[in-house]
Amino acid sequence: MDLVVLLSPLLTSEATTKPHQPFFRALGGIKGKNKDERKTRVSLWRSGQGDKVWEVEVGGRVGGMAWMESGLYLSTLVISSHGKTIDTLSVHSGEVARSTPIELDVPELSDGQWIDMYYPPATLEWEKPLNGSAMAIIDSLPKVTPVEPPKPVSTMPFMRPKDGIQAKASLHPLLLTFPSLLPSNPPVPPVVLQIQTSYPSSISLLTGTLPLSTRPTREVLSLAQMSDRMLVLLDTALRGFENVEAAFRECEKQTMIHREDLETSGKQQGVSIADVHADMFRFLMTGRTGVVVSEWLGSRMTPRTIAKWDTILDTSYKNIQKLISQSIYPALERILLLLEDMRGWSLTPRFKNLLPATMEVLIQERMNMVAGLGKLVEKMRLSAQHEMLAAAEFIKWLKYESSRIIIQDRSTDEPPFATYDLKLVWSFMQNGFVNSPFRYHFPDLLDRPPKDQLPNEIVTKLNERPQLKSLNQALREMITCLQKMPGNDKQSANMSATDNQNLSMSLSLVMEDVSESFALGPNDSVDLSFASSIETVAQRDRLEEEPKSVRLLEKEPWVWMNSVIKSCETLIREVVTVSEGEKEDDRGLWKWDGLRDVRDANESRWMALVSSAQGQNSQLSLICHRPSEQNKTFLAAFKLIDENEAAECLAIQFLDDEEVVLFLQQTINQQCHLVTIRYKDLLADMWSVPLQMDYWTVQDLVKLGQSETFKSRPLPIARSRPLASHPTNIRAHRSNASIALNGRKGRRFGCIYVESEEGREVEVLDFDANEDDSENEEMDDGENE
Repeated sequence: MDLVVLLSPLLTSEATTKPHQPFFRALGGIKGKNKDERKTRVSLWRSGQGDKVWEVEVGGRVGGMAWMESGLYLSTLVISSHGKTIDTLSVHSGEVARSTPIELDVPELSDGQWIDMYYPPATLEWEKPLNGSAMAIIDSLPKVTPVEPPKPVSTMPFMRPKDGIQAKASLHPLLLTFPSLLPSNPPVPPVVLQIQTSYPSSISLLTGTLPLSTRPTREVLSLAQMSDRMLVLLDTALRGFENVEAAFRECEKQTMIHREDLETSGKQQGVSIADVHADMFRFLMTGRTGVVVSEWLGSRMTPRTIAKWDTILDTSYKNIQKLISQSIYPALERILLLLEDMRGWSLTPRFKNLLPATMEVLIQERMNMVAGLGKLVEKMRLSAQHEMLAAAEFIKWLKYESSRIIIQDRSTDEPPFATYDLKLVWSFMQNGFVNSPFRYHFPDLLDRPPKDQLPNEIVTKLNERPQLKSLNQALREMITCLQKMPGNDKQSANMSATDNQNLSMSLSLVMEDVSESFALGPNDSVDLSFASSIETVAQRDRLEEEPKSVRLLEKEPWVWMNSVIKSCETLIREVVTVSEGEKEDDRGLWKWDGLRDVRDANESRWMALVSSAQGQNSQLSLICHRPSEQNKTFLAAFKLIDENEAAECLAIQFLDDEEVVLFLQQTINQQCHLVTIRYKDLLADMWSVPLQMDYWTVQDLVKLGQSETFKSRPLPIARSRPLASHPTNIRAHRSNASIALNGRKGRRFGCIYVESEEGREVEVLDFDANEDDSENEEMDDGENE
């Protein structure tokens, strides 16, 4: 672990390091004096050589830091005008692995003050997925094809791109608040980041990203893993929809350019848009056209233009089908598997206490919503497939007509053969060329993607179970749908007379009835729309301009995704982050205004307290609370003042499960010492708090330790190290000195930060080194010289 220094961009003063022998890496902090500073530089240094590993800027003021136990990630509390976030930085590159917004009441911080943040040791481990579970099935399936965010449109396409590392794909903005774990390979252990400002304003974050309401259990860890899997799949689906919309916009833009050329040419000739479209259809059916279409096809539709249009249409619709079939739809299928697995958990005794009674119904509602989105996505894929085929036939027709005009001009070559599908060409004219069906899926809006959600009527219909129908009723409805002919209401009513005829009726008799239904009466007008094939032409051509399209929310995939994300996020938060669990009694610890530190070790909670008003009653109070042993509590008080010398405690922190470290300064000569106490060895001599004081607070026990009836003892110092630093203005600003310790075996070190008249200093100490040996070696070297 390296030395971390926070630098304010506008400050010129830099930290000076005075490493103590031998050199070890450590953690320390320096903050700028300007409260209005919008950005803070975070740097990682090697204390031994003084080399800078990396330096990054965070968008705000850093209010606290905490190293993960593995030392691979650094969690920082960033406070800015936009809110508060926990940014987890990678120790290798300094890049933000995950930024999690939080809601926390942070007091006004002065220079040198920090929010209490720490990672206690992990007590649980991740469980492996059971055979047959949803996560095991997903792991056995082929991975969902990841989707990169669409590239922005280049305003300067001929400019040479800058050389540099490509930015890492971040999480989709719609998923910033979705409960998730820290992305890491291999996964980080289930450690919990504790952030405490003032009781009860505190939060716990699993792996520094997922908010928790209670202490983690194996059930909560399983739900957290499922939520993290769901986040990855939702991100894939969102990126897929982004690329689908971008592909549709690309082909729609190219088609709109050519359509507007045709319509503008018609306006110049005094022809309405509807007549221009009718002229195109007449040209398709008869081969004869007016001046507008002939001029557009002859002058504007060059072979290169048609080839470019064909390439864009074919590529765009193929990309849409590929994204849906390989990324979006498989992601939705796996989300359904996770929800199905969660519904099964709600029926087991293991999760019954954690999940609410209505959890099965809530999960079923989310499953219906995801299934509805899957149906819509499949319809979009089929529409893209049809549009691709229709566009290809339309391009064939354009090439055929263009080459036929050229052949007529030369009058020498053989005429080309018509190889296009007439029905598909007509379909593209009606849909892709004039009004693409994807416009209903991705309407033109100022705010994209839209933030709307599904109306309650649609959600209610999704949860309604269809009534069972008899076989005769189902067959009767199917026959009615098959025999219903398109047209007006009168013709449809005439055709309904054939519903009750026998299914074995010959085709001749059926067509005879159909022809009779289209016979004109004496008062009927001629309807030329039925002169063509009944399968292709169903309505009259609209001669008036089409009205503005109306949004159909049930056809917009973004609206479905907004509802799915919000409902799934609410479901997870109700179980993991908002559920009311057994809140731990803080015993007045967070209302303590003096120095404090807490350590959970061996099923015991140790609390070290020093009063803020240090003087004649200055002492260290050690409290050991054991909830597992009938809430037994032990107390010990140690004087910081004796007959010969008085000391002031500037900072206190637990090093590991055996030692606690005090940063003391002598009152007379201002000499500073780093004092180590082995609190584990003191348990046998500590005073047992009687059961009558079961509802004690730390204030009560500290007052008891300061009373005359309680016998205070001298400070049992196991080891004392003199420091070279001399902080100033201690009584005015006690926060000008702080310590950061690492108690892991093999890397036990301490980092001390002080403010003195010479500036800011960071001193590093090795707790495993024997300083007496170092002094003897120096004396021997001096004698040899």
